[in-house]
Amino acid sequence: MAHRSGNTGIRRCALAGRTGRGPVSDALRHCRFRRGSSRAGSAITARTGDATTGIAIADSLLRGPGYLETARYPSITFRLDRLTPTSKQTANVEGRITLRGVTKPVSLDARVIRYAPAKDNPKRFEAGFAIEGSIDRTEFGSTAGLPEIPAELGFHVQLLLTSDI
Repeated sequence: MAHRSGNTGIRRCALAGRTGRGPVSDALRHCRFRRGSSRAGSAITARTGDATTGIAIADSLLRGPGYLETARYPSITFRLDRLTPTSKQTANVEGRITLRGVTKPVSLDARVIRYAPAKDNPKRFEAGFAIEGSIDRTEFGSTAGLPEIPAELGFHVQLLLTSDI
């Protein structure tokens, strides 16, 4: 997906990932990144109706009241605020997750999967990260099925930011 925002120099951003077992689709909306700076930004949105366990009856429960409530809350959004390198291969990711209309700050660990000029165009710089984490769904008002169904939701996202050098 392509996006150009103000004078940030961003030409292209890409996202691939999974939340639980469901794909993140139509995900990337906006992206900002400057090489050499910890300030970054993106808004990643996934449709809650796309969440899946792979089991139809469980999917129906997952999308219903007490869980994702997809009719009322059609999306989950992650807003990236800051990427701070912690080593050559790791970074700290700070941002905010909005689920069921509730926004909470998160701090996640990321593994650097690419941080170099683009192979096909040395005038572009690519920064790629594998981000993993979890949230407590009860903090977002999702309380159905407790304690039999765990409150912790895990996710994995790969984010590639590209800018002009």
